[in-house]
Amino acid sequence: MLEIDLSGVAPLRRAETRRRIQTIRDYLNITNPSSADRDLAANNLGIGSQQFMNLVRAWRQGSAAAIAKAGSQAGVARAPRRKGLPPSTRQAAEDALRALPASASHKEAIAAVRAMCDERGTRPPSDSMISYLRLAIRRSGAAGRGDPGLVIGRAIVNFPVFENDGMIIPEIVISASSEDGRIISAALLRPGEPAPGDFEKATIETSSMMDGPVTVGADDTAFSTSLPRVKIVSRFLASRQLAKTLGRGIDGIRLSYGPLASTDPTRTLRADVDQPLSWREATNALVAASTVHNAVRGAPPPHIVDAGSAL
Repeated sequence: MLEIDLSGVAPLRRAETRRRIQTIRDYLNITNPSSADRDLAANNLGIGSQQFMNLVRAWRQGSAAAIAKAGSQAGVARAPRRKGLPPSTRQAAEDALRALPASASHKEAIAAVRAMCDERGTRPPSDSMISYLRLAIRRSGAAGRGDPGLVIGRAIVNFPVFENDGMIIPEIVISASSEDGRIISAALLRPGEPAPGDFEKATIETSSMMDGPVTVGADDTAFSTSLPRVKIVSRFLASRQLAKTLGRGIDGIRLSYGPLASTDPTRTLRADVDQPLSWREATNALVAASTVHNAVRGAPPPHIVDAGSAL
């Protein structure tokens, strides 16, 4: 079977997308399929006949992402609506945000945008729109550069993975450049699990070639003696700096930098068709997302520890 390109498909929708594509392939392999064949295929997917034919049309156009989204937008993050934002306001806001260093706080970003809009005589956007525009600029790699250095911290990944007979929400440990936001290394972990040796090795090797301080969260001080110019901070401060460096996540993978309101893994399954991932599937999703994240910054793919083989 040919490998399916699932780029652009949210990680939790990939199992359902594969199932939909296999059903479509089976249907298209039928010589002169009848309306009964169509209805049976649609019923197997729990959708209407017309919706199924929409999926078939999307598949013929080569869009796995469209197949994943068809029929439901549940589980897909929606961007704030842009309607009503004057072009002059958008331009002023984007110019102000691009001039900011990557380490600037959200309050500093709001102040800079309001000052630029006031200078140009245009209405400033809302605080939430400023946040959205800033994230879009970061994803495009056009954000201002921060101070040289390396940050090592942890976050919570907003998707569940299978663990024994149940599910857990994994942590992720990340080392990233605070100057340009590129990821050096990352690994998915069980909550509270120490960073793996491969992650430590990749981080140590890169840190020796970088300028600036190496900020390390309190959870990951075990290998700090092998790092230059170390600055040990609390997990909270390391996560906060990581948030400034990366934004809300890594490409399509959303991260939470503080405690979750609920640790129930099922709360992250926002649609009936969402499925938890295996550790290997989660690692593959992280590899793909971090490669895109680094590419827009002109950086090579990071070193991602293979949780599928490590666990």
